Amino acid sequence: MINMTEYPKYETIPEKIFRLIVAKIQSGELCAGDRLPGDRQLAGEYEVGRSSMIAALQLLQQKGYIDRIPMRGSFVRTNVEKITGEVRIFVPLPEAVMLPELIGFANFIAENEMQQGMVAEANLRNFSTTFRHMEDSSDPLVLRRQLEIISESADAVAFIGPQFIHLREQIMQQRIPAVIVEPNQIFHSEEIPSISYNRETAFAMLTERVRQDTPHTFEFIYLDNPTISARLDLEYRMKIFEKHLIARNIEVKYHVLPNVDRVSPELVSGLEEILTGRVLPDAVCCPHFPVVMAVQEIALRKNLGLGEKFRVFGFTGGGIFSLAYPSVPYLRVPCFELGRIASEMLCEHVVSGKKLQSRVINGTIYDGGK
Repeated sequence: MINMTEYPKYETIPEKIFRLIVAKIQSGELCAGDRLPGDRQLAGEYEVGRSSMIAALQLLQQKGYIDRIPMRGSFVRTNVEKITGEVRIFVPLPEAVMLPELIGFANFIAENEMQQGMVAEANLRNFSTTFRHMEDSSDPLVLRRQLEIISESADAVAFIGPQFIHLREQIMQQRIPAVIVEPNQIFHSEEIPSISYNRETAFAMLTERVRQDTPHTFEFIYLDNPTISARLDLEYRMKIFEKHLIARNIEVKYHVLPNVDRVSPELVSGLEEILTGRVLPDAVCCPHFPVVMAVQEIALRKNLGLGEKFRVFGFTGGGIFSLAYPSVPYLRVPCFELGRIASEMLCEHVVSGKKLQSRVINGTIYDGGK
């Protein structure tokens, strides 16, 4: 009898049977060349109707797991070992939204780290991951073509962030396995499982690191962002951080700067006025790496006591800070690990039918200043 709790609520009975038989092939219980019982006998074994069993056998044939030979029966294909090892994961990327000048370079780096994590897991498990730019559209004709591409070339889909709302709805309706890699929890989806990190725990950890320098005043210096999702996510994270700082009697202020994707003369000039024209806070948090670079440059040139009287903190995807600015303590958002986990979950689901469930992992604190 099929255990209904092991499969997503939106899977049909034929799809459930398909997963169970694939699992038997994967485990070696059914081997290449083995003959399956007739559809009537299989329907009795799985306690389902004959029409559902026939549909499941047709699905197994379409996916390449069995050959159905008239007057002889259904046989596990001779090259089934190769087929069961080929899991194909599709990752749609909205080209316009992915451009650094639109989402901010730090977010662009973070999303690329997620992609790198997916590729690393694919190489480890020997399956394929396809990244393809698509139009983020609500047009039925565009969506139909996108679904055709995904259905023909993939077993599962991984979405990055809050994009492709309409395509995600179509993916759910077509019962295609999917997950969302979303460090941006503002746009959390209840229907598709998500992989994210625990913000509360992460910023509590970073606050404890800030307290080691015993600051009394703390200021966020950050760049404005024209993209609504990126701006809301940044504000959300800063508010969580602020809550933990205030709980430890640290005064918090904010200062927003025009958006840039590099260290420009205008950015340096504007920051210099901020840092040298008034009483400095004990510490600042710079979520964007151009601000970190400019702040460090000014602090060293003006002899502001960087690392002694004046501390700089950050939070980001990881690679850009640890490689370029090793002296800055920061919360490392585990973007690479989130991508790796997404691929791992989808692969296990396709191969063995393991249920897809949302996961939350912790970030880490990188302290290059010690």
